[in-house]
Amino acid sequence: MVNGAKTYHYTNPYFAIPYSYNMLSGVADKQWPQLQPRFTVAGSLEPLIPAAYQKNLKIAEAGKVLTVTYDQDAMDKATSGNDPIKDTRVTSSTAYTFEPGQITRVDTYTPGAAFAIGKIEMEFGSYSDGVNALGNNKFSYTNGDVQGFEVEGLQDCAPVDVSANVDYNTPIGALKTSIRCSAPAFSFATPLTIKWVLKYRSPSVASIAPH
Repeated sequence: MVNGAKTYHYTNPYFAIPYSYNMLSGVADKQWPQLQPRFTVAGSLEPLIPAAYQKNLKIAEAGKVLTVTYDQDAMDKATSGNDPIKDTRVTSSTAYTFEPGQITRVDTYTPGAAFAIGKIEMEFGSYSDGVNALGNNKFSYTNGDVQGFEVEGLQDCAPVDVSANVDYNTPIGALKTSIRCSAPAFSFATPLTIKWVLKYRSPSVASIAPH
């Protein structure tokens, strides 16, 4: 787990994501929500992200399966130029499951009291391309280390070509595609679970040669 301090905590290289050469990367100083949802409070541009307050970290192994869990007692009010600002309206629990060829993340977000959310956004930017939409927010890839990606708990997921977008340039080259997901405005009154599953061509993810 890495927590960025002032000016970094809200940028995606500091998110609690299992970065891996050729497969998962952040982009310096960029805030787009790489594999971590961004909640926007209704009637404002106030972004809330599940960063900076991880606690109760637990790790368990069973054969070739590794599970990592942690909790957060607040969201990070991710405003530019500020230290993390604790927003206790929402708590969360996160569970990662790592197994050969697959990474799964399940987040449950629980509001202390009902309040209005304007939208939720999340992306998966990758070096892989040739994305095919399979329906029900499931996607396959023709080229690269990523083989598939699927999302539950969000709507309107769609692939976008970002290869010419400078906001997706990493130290080892440009990301090629992003799966962008969102949820429309709603009253946040009950727990919300968001799940994603990333399938990759094992063991190609271990490669340290740029593609």
